[in-house]
Amino acid sequence: MERVAAGEAGPEAELLSEGGSPRLRFPRSATRPFPEAMTDLEGRLAHMDALGVDLQLLSFWAEAYGYDLPRPAAIRYHAAANEELARAAASRPERFRWLATVPLPWAEAAAREAERAAAMGAAGVMVGTQVDGRELDAGELEPFWAAAEALGLAVMIHPALGQAPRLGRYYLNNLLGNRCSDHRNLFRAPACHQAGAPVLRAHAPPASRFIGVSPEIPGLTSPPRAFIVSGPLPATAATRAARFRAAFSSRSSTRPHASQR
Repeated sequence: MERVAAGEAGPEAELLSEGGSPRLRFPRSATRPFPEAMTDLEGRLAHMDALGVDLQLLSFWAEAYGYDLPRPAAIRYHAAANEELARAAASRPERFRWLATVPLPWAEAAAREAERAAAMGAAGVMVGTQVDGRELDAGELEPFWAAAEALGLAVMIHPALGQAPRLGRYYLNNLLGNRCSDHRNLFRAPACHQAGAPVLRAHAPPASRFIGVSPEIPGLTSPPRAFIVSGPLPATAATRAARFRAAFSSRSSTRPHASQR
């Protein structure tokens, strides 16, 4: 955030203060105030210890994707974010891995930033469920997906609040809308669906049956159920940590296809 305040991403990314808490504003969107715990590494480590979690993935905040930034500002913004994520993870390499963020509206630039992040040690990339109004299977985004696949980077698909305005009351945009938002991208790429994993698991069998029957569904080499990790949901934080450790301790072409919370 200090680098945004210093103007590194340009005037289109602005650091504001609300009640003493920082928040980011972009041309057409803004984050809520950053929770203090989000940027407190020592507090995070203490919380991990209390829960019995020994390895955690660090990632960008989904509300701060900044997909509405103009191209030059977006490239600088995501590059700075990745450098800070890499620095944070390197401070305690036995406890942290990290996921990169990329300027996804510009797929070629996103591919280059994914390559740069992989060279810095990123275990994967986190992206939103839509890109400034476009879905993730848009043809113009293919350079990014091709780069992620070639680099062996896991892609975590994480929605952001505000993508379903009519569900804004009662926090339904997160409790319901974000989980269904993941579902729209079921047919694109081996990826790690974060908020919508339970929804995906429930809908994969009927979606698989529609392949080859409904002309709206593209041809796939594997049915949607093949993209989803089977087995019961992990019951404890320790189990979740073990799965993350197995998945992200090193970059590999064998990647998880759905997160299980």
